[in-house]
Amino acid sequence: MGTHLSRLLTVCSLLGVTVGGCVDDVGGRTRTSGGGIDPLGPPDDGTMDDAFVEASEAHDVPELLLRAIAEVETGTEFVAGSEEFDGLAPAYGVMALRGERVEAAAAEAGFEPEEIRTDLRANVFGAAALLDAWADEEGVEVRDDVFEWIPVIARYSGIEDPEGRDYYVYMEVLRTVADMLDVDAAMAPMPVTDRFDPQTAPGPDYPAAIWRPSPNYSSRPGGSAGAPTFVIVHTCE
Repeated sequence: MGTHLSRLLTVCSLLGVTVGGCVDDVGGRTRTSGGGIDPLGPPDDGTMDDAFVEASEAHDVPELLLRAIAEVETGTEFVAGSEEFDGLAPAYGVMALRGERVEAAAAEAGFEPEEIRTDLRANVFGAAALLDAWADEEGVEVRDDVFEWIPVIARYSGIEDPEGRDYYVYMEVLRTVADMLDVDAAMAPMPVTDRFDPQTAPGPDYPAAIWRPSPNYSSRPGGSAGAPTFVIVHTCE
């Protein structure tokens, strides 16, 4: 998990790690607070935990990804399937399955559509089975790397607008995954060993290049005239 965790923390540090309050109506999607979804109430925590764990193992979908999508879509409340927006099919369960996805999830997971709509375990298993099938279609090979799932997450969003879809993927789902992880432990300082001679080490992108440090990196006047007044931090993506 270390590789995708470090990449996740890098992205979330650029976007803002802290998960704030619910973001209403972003990319045509409304969270449960202030939205039109009618919750049936939170399911039993033990039952929900078991559903996520078992569905993750059965369909090789990261458990954190399933939990993050449920949190983003419904706040992990089992919704009754009321209509949120005109022309948008009602969403069902903690995974907010709607429209043709209910039937597709039922077929993939081996449940009846009505079970997907009304049963917690069937709803989570149906979403996991659907994500599993889409991962195969998208060519996801490293199943435990959340970043490999980005095209699948985008597809699950159902958002056509590219900006809104990206917001859903990075600012909602992936940021929620990061919030579920032990960020403080992951950001603990690590020792670094200098393995390069700055005079002769080749550049990583161009082996023929020679590193030559600037001769005036510390050239400042003495006294108050040379006191630093501001610092410029260069960043890159």
